[in-house]
Amino acid sequence: MPLVTVDDPSTGYVDVSLDRGTMLSMPVTVSNKGLKDLLDVELIAPAGVTWMTLNLPPNAEGKIMLGDIGVGESKTFDVVFAPPADTAFGYHNDKVTLKGSNSAQEFDVNLYAMITSSLEGAVNFHVVNIINQTVEGATIRTGSDRTGGRDLL
Repeated sequence: MPLVTVDDPSTGYVDVSLDRGTMLSMPVTVSNKGLKDLLDVELIAPAGVTWMTLNLPPNAEGKIMLGDIGVGESKTFDVVFAPPADTAFGYHNDKVTLKGSNSAQEFDVNLYAMITSSLEGAVNFHVVNIINQTVEGATIRTGSDRTGGRDLL
């Protein structure tokens, strides 16, 4: 049986952050660590998120072919992220599926894109206690409900 693994990115999936209206290309390297060649590998492009695409053109039949992946061999393709200017902030996810003509098993490479903003601003804090007295030297922590990130100000 062929056994497809993701070598790069080393996490086994693609996770990027980018601003809306920009473009980012991420290489993905897959390899066959199985005992049999995977023949006529077809890439099935992301279907749910239209701005996640592949860099390889489809053939006359409309299929994106990666070719054979022999035992111990690897292949690289790029995933292109190009969210339009009106894309909602937050995580968007889809997948690329690989399937070969000699295997009933399909392999998914998950894609995650955090849509952020490059805009910067300013904020002022005035910290008071429950009786409205100013609290000098207070520490402020901010975060995002979407990412769980926390920053110390």
